[in-house]
Amino acid sequence: MAPPDGLAGSPVLLLGWNGGRAAAALAAAGSRVVCAVAPSEAPSARAAGETVVVADPADAEAVLAGLARSGRRPRGFAAVAAAHESAVVTAAVLAQLGGAASLPVETALALRDKDVQKRLVRAAGVATARSAVVAASAEVPLTELRFPVVVKPLNGDAGTGADLLRSAAHARTWTYRAACDGPWQVEEFVSGSEVHLDGVVRAGEVTALAVSRYLRNVLDTRDGAPMGSVVADPGRDPALYRDGRALAARAVTALGHREGVFHLEAFRRPDGELVFGECAGRVAGGRIDEAVHRKLGVDLHAQWAAALLGLPGPAAAPAARSEAFGYVLLSAPPGIVDEAPATDDILAREGVVSAERARRTRGARTGRPVAFTAVRAVLTGKDEEQVTRRAEDLAEWFHGWNGAAVRRAGG
Repeated sequence: MAPPDGLAGSPVLLLGWNGGRAAAALAAAGSRVVCAVAPSEAPSARAAGETVVVADPADAEAVLAGLARSGRRPRGFAAVAAAHESAVVTAAVLAQLGGAASLPVETALALRDKDVQKRLVRAAGVATARSAVVAASAEVPLTELRFPVVVKPLNGDAGTGADLLRSAAHARTWTYRAACDGPWQVEEFVSGSEVHLDGVVRAGEVTALAVSRYLRNVLDTRDGAPMGSVVADPGRDPALYRDGRALAARAVTALGHREGVFHLEAFRRPDGELVFGECAGRVAGGRIDEAVHRKLGVDLHAQWAAALLGLPGPAAAPAARSEAFGYVLLSAPPGIVDEAPATDDILAREGVVSAERARRTRGARTGRPVAFTAVRAVLTGKDEEQVTRRAEDLAEWFHGWNGAAVRRAGG
């Protein structure tokens, strides 16, 4: 990744903006950050520092052209990183081109392409669902996998576009509902509750880990269940942390991920076994980062920046806080948003400790096939069960509040 003395103070190229947390973490570590951002991100990014506006921060040609227009070259940077998951491989390729620090290209690809990563973890003996790749929707029933199956884009994230197909007949009538032409990964459905593991890997060793339980499995959110999770307490469920650390260590080793952070999703079967789902080499979205920081004292953004720059990671809190923390994404019924509750109204709800509204709410379309999150909220409570109830109550209140504030699409 980086030489022993680190890269603090050196120029870093960051692809994308994504709220500015990655840029802020790099700047706090002492780097001079240049952000290659899409036009929609430019106003926010310009207010924070140097920017290069490009058509698509995940497209290598667009970034190279933008750098050339601004008189810059990839060799002018000591490190290249991605604020968006979609730009992880692009950042690795540009870093290799310019001799800069970043994830190795092979590792970046393994952390993005679901088929590549499943092949690698399966070869390492990690439990994971059987899977196949199909080029067209008509090919789904032709796989040798047992139904039900889950179909998803090979490089999707946050469950975007995933569908559950219960039979070959269902597959024959299935129409993909996301903006993707394929190919797709098809994998056998794994029963159990879904968890996510967020942590830090340095020199190939997992040095910090948070295990969180989803409020509902991610696929259930397609039918209106709230998206969110609660950080599990290490003292209350040591077996979950023990097994989670073992799974994370084997998975990141298989993927060649030695320096950085990870967001790994898994299923916990009724017998307690953890089954690998997928893994990304980024700080998790939603507001998982804040929930983890409040509960365990681990600043995933600062840890990510330190790993990129070859610096020692900041120390975490000495022990987990006794209270529980989690997050929930708030969305409206399908339609066009006329208005949304004020941030103060959301903060007044029981247990809410922070709330972040989308930059643009009024006029946004919500509901499938267009996903729209109006607010990201972090909550606390005396235990995981109380935070779960509060998160579900908040999502129900927000959905009901918006019922009168959303025009039906096409209405």
